[in-house]
Amino acid sequence: MSKTPTFTQPPVAILGMSADPAHKGHLKVAEALHDLGYERVILLITPQNPFKRTAQTSFEHRMALARILVGRRQWLELSDAEAWMQVYGEDLRTHAMLTHMRQIYPTTPFTFVMGSDNWQHFHEWGKYRDTLGLCGLLIVPRPGSTRLSNTEAARELAPLQDAETTGVVNQGKWRILDDIPGGPASATQIRRAIAEGKPTPFLTEKQLEYIHIHKLYS
Repeated sequence: MSKTPTFTQPPVAILGMSADPAHKGHLKVAEALHDLGYERVILLITPQNPFKRTAQTSFEHRMALARILVGRRQWLELSDAEAWMQVYGEDLRTHAMLTHMRQIYPTTPFTFVMGSDNWQHFHEWGKYRDTLGLCGLLIVPRPGSTRLSNTEAARELAPLQDAETTGVVNQGKWRILDDIPGGPASATQIRRAIAEGKPTPFLTEKQLEYIHIHKLYS
């Protein structure tokens, strides 16, 4: 039986995302995580979600837009760790990244944060049970998402649902986050608005300037 790790460092939340583009809705989630008690929040940009169509925008542009969103917030960081992970399958990237992080920071409690769209497929991820063993898991509802407690993963992992409803998620447990204040935001809707020349309140002025200069989403 593996030894239960002793955590002595402040908790860190890792928010996985395609970030196509990163937007103010993501920032609202990050702020909510910070308020829950996570001293640091890391935006982890994935090169390609294996359960989504190919990203419309290059990884470099997505990273740049996320970097603009992060700005000078000291508690909020940006990571491209999944981009350089050597894995045998795209669905193993998150497990490989968390294994690597656990080896480097054995006394830091991590919580991996995913959108409810990924939660629908979590049981299809490579080594998904082992992934939960490396961290806590927090699911963020997306606009229109329902029945999050009745997904395949939720049923299989029901004994591991976190009994706590607030604060930092216990390691090896999962929890569904309450709705984030500030209104719904969808990257798909943002891309569509830009393509149609319509205003969108979910991007910063600097992000919109970058998108205009590089002719993205048009």
